[in-house]
Amino acid sequence: MHRQSCTPSHNSRTRSRSLLTSSLLGPVSWIGHEPAEPSQTRLLEKVWSEYEVACAQTPRCLELRGVHHTRCVRQCVSPSCYLDIYTHDELEEGEIDVRLPSFKGCFLQRMTRKLHTPPRP
Repeated sequence: MHRQSCTPSHNSRTRSRSLLTSSLLGPVSWIGHEPAEPSQTRLLEKVWSEYEVACAQTPRCLELRGVHHTRCVRQCVSPSCYLDIYTHDELEEGEIDVRLPSFKGCFLQRMTRKLHTPPRP
């Protein structure tokens, strides 16, 4: 079975990454430890939103509806966070997703870690 990519486009990721790197010069300490500045919060919300929109527009997710669409978008936004947060207890149709803040926090922490980790030689 051919699996279509559900990863946001390179341009979307690059734009989001450049937004973060140009605005956040400090280490990861501001996530989960110190309250973010209002401008940082707006920036992070923008990055999160860009990933959600890009993933929702992938061919794979576009063909799905309801909870299946939500699962597809979350898996696309961050496969590793999806595994950590949802795999043991999948989101069900009609369920209020109380785990979304945890998923979003996981995504933002991992993205920040990637931005502050030097590339491997």
